[in-house]
Amino acid sequence: MRDARCDIPLRAAVLIVSDRRSAGTAPDRTGPALLEALGRAGWEARLAGAVPDERVSIARTLRRLATTEDLVVTAGGTGPGARDVTPEATREVLDTELPGLGEAMRAAFRKRYPASMLSRATAGVCGNALLLNLPGSPRGAVESLEAVAGVLPHAIGILRGAKRHPSRTGARPSPRKREHPAPRRAGRGRTSVRSATSPARHPSLDTRRSTTSRSA
Repeated sequence: MRDARCDIPLRAAVLIVSDRRSAGTAPDRTGPALLEALGRAGWEARLAGAVPDERVSIARTLRRLATTEDLVVTAGGTGPGARDVTPEATREVLDTELPGLGEAMRAAFRKRYPASMLSRATAGVCGNALLLNLPGSPRGAVESLEAVAGVLPHAIGILRGAKRHPSRTGARPSPRKREHPAPRRAGRGRTSVRSATSPARHPSLDTRRSTTSRSA
């Protein structure tokens, strides 16, 4: 996916938050599912690894990813459990919170999945990057992403034009000039799929997935 205003690819990173997955004692199915969904929508997406359910570790990793990515999505740690601290770690690094994204995800599944009301997922701006919390299950993560996908390119376009330089994120390159954009290749491990739809229309994620990819 590209920013229609400056023809620069939109980059996304997926961060898994889980004690067991970070320790390698449980397989990660959520990361690949999110990469597939983002790739179908045209994002240049990569898996940024897994971190334990520890506030300091999550916050440190989010700050680092915010210096190189347009969108950082976390998966896991959004519930009411004692070890679910992803929202707190996310708020710690945010410059501006965008509560409407979390509200939209909860509202989208309130009737079908009443337990979604227990989610504390949040979102916001860190530097020039957009951070978004998602559930830990493959199905919940992908469907939550789909619920807000249409507005994400627009939000990132606004951030690129805002020329934010907050101190929390450390050194971050200035937004690229629109007049002479330099094409950027996908980095190692990054999935890049060119969307057939005009980016200006901000297409939503393709919801046609196999039964297997929707299973938790």
